[in-house]
Amino acid sequence: MNGILKLFVSCSFLFGDCCFALQHETETQLSSFFEKDQICSGSECYTVLKKLGSGFFSEVFAVENSNGEQFALKTFKIFEDPKFSNHVLADSKREFSVGQSLEHPNIIKSYDLFSAKISTGETQKNLVLQLVKGQALFDVEKGSLSRWEALNAAITMCNALKYAYSRGLMHCDLHPNNIMLNDNLEVMVIDLASFLTNEEVLKMFGFFLKNSPDMTLASPSLSKESLRESESEERDILKLEQFFAMKPNLIELMQQMKVKIDHHEFRDKSRSFEPTLRNYQKRGIVEDSRNTLGLINFDTISQSCVDIVMKTDLSRDEKFELRAQIKKIFWHYEEDLNEKKCHAFEHYLDKLIMFLQNEF
Repeated sequence: MNGILKLFVSCSFLFGDCCFALQHETETQLSSFFEKDQICSGSECYTVLKKLGSGFFSEVFAVENSNGEQFALKTFKIFEDPKFSNHVLADSKREFSVGQSLEHPNIIKSYDLFSAKISTGETQKNLVLQLVKGQALFDVEKGSLSRWEALNAAITMCNALKYAYSRGLMHCDLHPNNIMLNDNLEVMVIDLASFLTNEEVLKMFGFFLKNSPDMTLASPSLSKESLRESESEERDILKLEQFFAMKPNLIELMQQMKVKIDHHEFRDKSRSFEPTLRNYQKRGIVEDSRNTLGLINFDTISQSCVDIVMKTDLSRDEKFELRAQIKKIFWHYEEDLNEKKCHAFEHYLDKLIMFLQNEF
């Protein structure tokens, strides 16, 4: 299990694209836009103030609208290869929708999504995001936070992620470059593209597509509309497979879960039972995978709390004591899962929040 849990902590190049407020442009990086250039939607023109960062799939600029309001504008690069154009991190519509659905003061917001022609004559997608003024937790100097400031930041982050989970979304790439402290030392969780649903993760291994008769692409009874829906699902699964391409341990775990489902599907067919997702849920197979994903998610959250604590001016012993108490909650979660006594994800997150509040 420990090998599986470490995979969410490690960062891969796939996720480095979204830390827009923090990355620094180098002299060798070429930019699509320059200072004072304008990028216009149908209703607004945004003036480029400076480049904030660049990744494989996008560039991000600080921009200002006609009213003097400042935003971050993420421009998505254009790829001919569908392997890249269909990647989940290149899905501007999905990222915009996630930002619209998460209405929390400590999660970055999306405001607009529009297409605009660029100098090459091609059409480029542009996503208008909240501009966070501050610095990443990674860049916060050690010893610069008081105990109160750090605990408050950790509690705020946990509450934001608890809210996201209540909306069916978990952050799959939580690390110090995706946690920002603004100028008032308030936490902002960024990187909307890395918020995924449990279903999205499960789908990538065909939990729904391959094991539900209603979604069999080869079925002659499918209408054109259903076929288009199924093809769309297949493309989404491809995106998610690419998204987790650098996380082989999670892939192995999900494959093990799928083997269990295939086994039950075969057994049901031999008993003339229709293999439906409802049957799988009754057996708890999908629930087991949700619990495991919840544990992995909690591991990254608890580690992020530790990362915040390590930026305090506390003594080494005080820091280590707080770290041990935070990780102790995770260890209980892990043992509960192994012993089949697992509670809901929120139960352990509430325990973590309560501990942090009591340490104030």
